[in-house]
Amino acid sequence: MSSPNKRGGVAMMGRTHAAVGMASCLLALDAGAVAHGGILADASLVLAGVIGALLPDLDHPKSTAGSMLPFVSVPLSAMFGHRGATHSLLAAGLCFALGTAAAQAVPSIHSLPAFALGLAIGWLSHLAADMLNPAGAPLLWPHPRRFRFPLPSSPNGLLDSLLFWASAICSVVLIVRHSAPSI
Repeated sequence: MSSPNKRGGVAMMGRTHAAVGMASCLLALDAGAVAHGGILADASLVLAGVIGALLPDLDHPKSTAGSMLPFVSVPLSAMFGHRGATHSLLAAGLCFALGTAAAQAVPSIHSLPAFALGLAIGWLSHLAADMLNPAGAPLLWPHPRRFRFPLPSSPNGLLDSLLFWASAICSVVLIVRHSAPSI
């Protein structure tokens, strides 16, 4: 169940961010916003979307990503606090730039460009999901303004659960639709 955070909003759980990241990448593929690159590249894109959706919470030591990488999470938390620098468009762009640089440095791994794009899509999906929280996200960090969608507050955990299940169902539908043989 989701728990209240320091800014009065309700925390989005790691499983929800991962599901939203996966659904976002699958929707990008389905809509043609991202070109299909074969099964390996498409799988890399989706896997990276899940990872990228968890990475902004590296600034919180008790998050899914933060608990896996405490040597990164604790210093980030001390420097910026939760929902600080890592929850900005600047961080999303930096993530994409580093992924793209890695892809160019190792051109023999053909799925790396898709992985870099998936990281960025996942990261951006995290920011969009956090904008559903009353605390919002500092998209233009270091500028202090926080951006949020004007939704009424929901009971503790309801929005998180709805978003998780909607993303999970969307992902299953898209996977089944694209793996079913054409008639």
